[in-house]
Amino acid sequence: MDIKPDVDNVVNLAPSFRRALLAANKAPRTIDSYMEAVRLFARFLEARGMPLQVGAIRREHVEAFLADILERFKPATAANKFR
Repeated sequence: MDIKPDVDNVVNLAPSFRRALLAANKAPRTIDSYMEAVRLFARFLEARGMPLQVGAIRREHVEAFLADILERFKPATAANKFR
């Protein structure tokens, strides 16, 4: 039986996303900000038993994450951190 690693997991895809940002010549602070958002999103999903596989993540998962961010941060801070 061929067992494939969970490659489409948000956490496992983060390094590839970082490389894409570097290749697009994004500023270091932009890259750091985007990667922090990925880490927070992954932690949020995992803590709530939501899927980490990219293909299984739905609009409602993203909306729940954004609602959680807006509950914890002022709107201007949330907009700056997660735009």
